[in-house]
Amino acid sequence: QRMETEAAALSKIVLARGKAVDSGQLADVVKLSDLKPILSLPGMSTSDTDVLARITSPPLSEASLEQLLSVISLASAANATAFAREVGQLAFHKVSRFGSSAKDVTNTVVALANGGLLLDS
Repeated sequence: QRMETEAAALSKIVLARGKAVDSGQLADVVKLSDLKPILSLPGMSTSDTDVLARITSPPLSEASLEQLLSVISLASAANATAFAREVGQLAFHKVSRFGSSAKDVTNTVVALANGGLLLDS
């Protein structure tokens, strides 16, 4: 019980720091490689995790498709559905562009399906 309480408190601190960064009060980023432990914290699946999407490094909008698909998997496994959906939208739009390979489109559709994500087009 004590560890759960401490982990929940840590989740709140991470989100508060993220919001401070998002508003320009702090200069900090969350590396994509750091998302797994952060999203695994208790309470993160139901929290306002979209702030994490705005302060990741590299920015999610600039991340490679491979990185995005990995983040979708991590977020889905952590039950951070809103975050996974947001990243899924980015991946979907990335492969919706003319010239995307069939392999990239297939990998994206599989990642979205494995994450249980239904996206708006």
